[in-house]
Amino acid sequence: MTPTRRSLCKSAIFAEYTPIIEPLSLDEAYLDVTANLKGIVSATQIAEDIRVRIRAETGLTASAGVSYNKFLAKLGSDHRKPDGLFVITPKMGPSYVEVLPVRKFHGVGPATARKMAVLGVETGLDLKGQSLDFLQQHFGKAGSYYYWAARGIDERPVRADRIRKSIGAENTFPADLLTYEAARDALRESVDKVWGYCEGSGIRGRTVTLKVKFANFQINTRSRTGQMQVRTRSELEQLANTLLEPLFPVTKGIRLLGISLRTRGRRGGTRARIQPAGLGPVLSVSQGARRRGRLIARACRLSELIGTGLQCSASQRSRATELLPGIRRIPGARAITSAAESRTPPRRRRA
Repeated sequence: MTPTRRSLCKSAIFAEYTPIIEPLSLDEAYLDVTANLKGIVSATQIAEDIRVRIRAETGLTASAGVSYNKFLAKLGSDHRKPDGLFVITPKMGPSYVEVLPVRKFHGVGPATARKMAVLGVETGLDLKGQSLDFLQQHFGKAGSYYYWAARGIDERPVRADRIRKSIGAENTFPADLLTYEAARDALRESVDKVWGYCEGSGIRGRTVTLKVKFANFQINTRSRTGQMQVRTRSELEQLANTLLEPLFPVTKGIRLLGISLRTRGRRGGTRARIQPAGLGPVLSVSQGARRRGRLIARACRLSELIGTGLQCSASQRSRATELLPGIRRIPGARAITSAAESRTPPRRRRA
């Protein structure tokens, strides 16, 4: 079974339990099983069933994390890689986070971890001791996420329609890799998975990123952006090896290797997944030019502002009058513009 078919098989298994699936990578996803299709009461039982089926149908191992939010579920999954199940209950969530190094938080990269260390923040408990104002001052919008994550709180919903910005795959090894040759050979499986998805979906990209985790849990990421999109598997592998080779010789063994490709939409144009409020089912539009995609996006925004009866400024209404008739000529956009125009409320007279 090819990497692409394995990934598709996993997705099919997930879909038998819930339609609310948010891909995190080619091999990992968030599932909201609150109201699952099987009617199984226990989320832990669902996770174990999925692990058993993945092994039986693909021959692969799978780790799973079960918890009451995305942040903790990801920590649970990472805790038992590559083959295990870990449950973080509401009672143990806050205390589990407190003893965890911040470098293990999903969303805290190497650069952010170093910055936190300079500020005296090494663990979840250290992070919990900082005020919201302090974290926002040093980390901007992410500061709010860190503040609540340190308390085991994550209100982000599982988003089934999240737009994929990159395609990635990674492997954790049972024994540390010490030579370039061993690392290069081990990286091929991840390259196969990423390129298999690209071939099946038509997605391409220009930026290749290598992720390396060493035995001491230090993470190193390296990226390269080309002038042209990556066109073949061999080109992707060559770029990955170019990023990998300068790391050797290593002083610490390599525990994990991953490769990702930052996407630019489907081949031949921009991919937009659109669902304006009040306009019925999702409308997928694939066009050959970025300008058309931008116009369609504007049409969607205008239809939300105008078609749902929300108040619009004079400039927004003027822009709607200017844009919507022209956008209507774009294939696939007629349904949006027609609905928006038909719901445009009359102007209110000013006193």
